[in-house]
Amino acid sequence: MYELFLKTLENLGIVAPKWFFWIVLAVIILIGVNFLLKKWIKPIFDGLSDMQEKLKKTDEIDILKENQLINVEHYKEADTELIK
Repeated sequence: MYELFLKTLENLGIVAPKWFFWIVLAVIILIGVNFLLKKWIKPIFDGLSDMQEKLKKTDEIDILKENQLINVEHYKEADTELIK
């Protein structure tokens, strides 16, 4: 791959040092990793945070239901005391 890269540069009339190949290769790898992160990893994390928000909301709803049941029991006790 390195030899092909050097031959291509020579055909274009460009003389490049050996380290230039490694820089170009690193940039290509970084672009590929960035693409993979945006295409596959980010949607997964977005879905997980959406799920976490939904779970928080259901936990809040469960707490409100428990409080409401406690209040209902309290009002029933108050009603029985008033009837007596």
